[in-house]
Amino acid sequence: MFKRYKLQPKKHKPLSLRTRKIEVSHRISDENLKILAMLKHSSSTVRMRGAREAEKMETVSEEMVKEVMKMCQSEKKEVRAAFYNISERLVAKSLPSEKKVWEELLVLYMGTMKTCTVIDVRRDSLKMLDTLIRHFPERLVRAKHELIAWLENDLRIVSLEPEHEKWKLGIEKRIPLLKGLKQAPHIKANYTDKIEINHSYLSINSVIKKRFISG
Repeated sequence: MFKRYKLQPKKHKPLSLRTRKIEVSHRISDENLKILAMLKHSSSTVRMRGAREAEKMETVSEEMVKEVMKMCQSEKKEVRAAFYNISERLVAKSLPSEKKVWEELLVLYMGTMKTCTVIDVRRDSLKMLDTLIRHFPERLVRAKHELIAWLENDLRIVSLEPEHEKWKLGIEKRIPLLKGLKQAPHIKANYTDKIEINHSYLSINSVIKKRFISG
């Protein structure tokens, strides 16, 4: 004879709880889509408002970062000013995975600034260089000689124009910063070492080896 087993009824969550979860998920998704649409808008005012809304978010998608980055090449001064203020704060509070996206795009756009023919955009690119020096100095070590050559070339040009005195001083201030960049030594650890990493530092055997920039 076969032993009979009584089947237990499957437990279900109350419908109200499941519905609430779906609504929250949809609301977050709708908010992302709304901000992304604002960042892609043809109106510079709407794009700036979208960037400010993105700044309030805990995390920002790669697609949003790409749209925010486009603001650095706007011919409107107020859009570029908003970009540099907002992007600095977004980079400062970004997670490691998000920082990598920012790093790649900032380096890419920094390369385009060297051939940009719009004077105001080219001048403002010094602020982008500041962000890279502040948050990704090790990445700039590999390209610092090329960047110094670019700045020195611009310095020779703007030195001939008295109205660009402030730009000239800005270049002179940043050349020594680039020259002073050095490759950080690699952090080594043994198999038995106790490694701790969080949003502000990395430590090995309770000794802090590296601090991370935070907002």
